[in-house]
Amino acid sequence: GRLVIAKVRASDTTAAIRNLLANFSPDRQDSARLQLGELLRGVVAQRLVPRADSRGRMVVAEVMLMTPGVRDVLTDAGRLSELRNTLSEGRAQYGTQTFDQQLADRVIGGQVSFDVAVTLATNTITNAVESSIANGSDVDARDDIQVKAIDTSSVNADTASAPVLSSSLATI
Repeated sequence: GRLVIAKVRASDTTAAIRNLLANFSPDRQDSARLQLGELLRGVVAQRLVPRADSRGRMVVAEVMLMTPGVRDVLTDAGRLSELRNTLSEGRAQYGTQTFDQQLADRVIGGQVSFDVAVTLATNTITNAVESSIANGSDVDARDDIQVKAIDTSSVNADTASAPVLSSSLATI
């Protein structure tokens, strides 16, 4: 296979996919969606957020791995808005996660202040914090956001849920 690495400026994984599809003419977008569903392995979008201890910034990442649910959402033109929910629901089984889920983990772990998390959250952070607590999370800025690509075929559940230090996606 081939490893393809790309860097895209986007606010999250959904925006990265939209940006990618926008490069295709409208009559070729359905074909592009199908190819993404077959070839894409994952997307990781990252943001740097202020640390609670005021000692710089830390990464908060949204992780999209190609799961059956993600594939279904990507290949259907009308369902891209469902991607965030699909990532959230696949966290325990597949290692996918939303920004809000990792922000909540960072708040619970004392690494990011609640006030900062509320400001940066896509949805209400209190729901994500409550969900993380309920799911037994043990905690492993809309600043400069980068999305890249990397081969994730060797990623297992343990490494997929670890803090992500680079953004990635891959095709074969």
